[in-house]
Amino acid sequence: MRILHLSDIHLDSRDFIKSQKIFDKIINAILPLHNDEPIDVIVCTGDLINQGGKDYKGKIEDLFEIFQNIIIKPLLDKLNLPKERFVFCPGNHDVNRPADSLISERGLRTLETEEEITQLIQSDKCSDDVKRMIAFKDFEKRYYSSIDGLEYKYGFFGSSLILNIDEVSVGFSLLNSAWRCWNSSEDKNRLLIGQEQIIHSLSHIADCPIKIALSHHDTTWLADFDASIIQKHICQNYDMHFTGHTHSSNECY
Repeated sequence: MRILHLSDIHLDSRDFIKSQKIFDKIINAILPLHNDEPIDVIVCTGDLINQGGKDYKGKIEDLFEIFQNIIIKPLLDKLNLPKERFVFCPGNHDVNRPADSLISERGLRTLETEEEITQLIQSDKCSDDVKRMIAFKDFEKRYYSSIDGLEYKYGFFGSSLILNIDEVSVGFSLLNSAWRCWNSSEDKNRLLIGQEQIIHSLSHIADCPIKIALSHHDTTWLADFDASIIQKHICQNYDMHFTGHTHSSNECY
C-alpha cells in the first residue's frame, strides 16, 4: 500500500484562483511519483481551509464544498482514485470558533478527566456544547455518506471508515484533536481527544488487519492527563499515526 500524506493546505478564500494554481503545481509534482508506483490512498490531516473561513464572505459550509471541488476532486481525477480514497480529519483552521460563546468555552475548560470527556462525547446534546465543529462534521458526513457501499461510521467527534485496498481491509480512525481549539497562542497542552473517540472507532475497525489513525495534532499538544492515555491507545492499537499542524516533517515520537 502506498500512501500520500497531505496536511495544512489552508485553502485561502481571498484568492481561489491562486490557491488552485498552487495546488495544480503540487499535483504535477505528485504525478511522476504516482506513475512510478501507484498511490493507493490519500490521507489529509486537517486544516483544509484557512482561519475558519474568516475572510470568506459566504458560509463556511460552502467553503468546504469549494475545497472539495478545487482540491479533492482534481487530485483524485489525476490519480484515477475513487472518492473514498481521500481520507481526512479536522484541524484547528477547520473550526468555526465564533459558533461558540466564551461562556461555552469556559465551561469546556473545566474538563479534567477522561470520565468527563466520555460523558460529553456520549451526550445526545454534545453538538450543542461544541457548535464550532458542526460545519466541518456536516461536510464530512455528506462527503462519505454519499459513497455507496462505504463502511463509514459517523461520530460527532471522531469517525471511522474501512477501505478495501488490494483485498486487504484497512481501518481508518479519523480522530478529532481540534474540538478544543479556541486560541492558537494558548492551545498547546490544553487540547483534548478523549479515549472515547478511539473506543468508538475501534469498535468499527477491530477486525481490520491494518489500522491507521489520523489526527491534526500529535499528542504533545494534548493536556497531560489525556496525552498519556491517547498515546498508549495509539501505540497499542494502530500500525500508523499520521499528524499535521507543525508544518514540518519532524518525528512525533
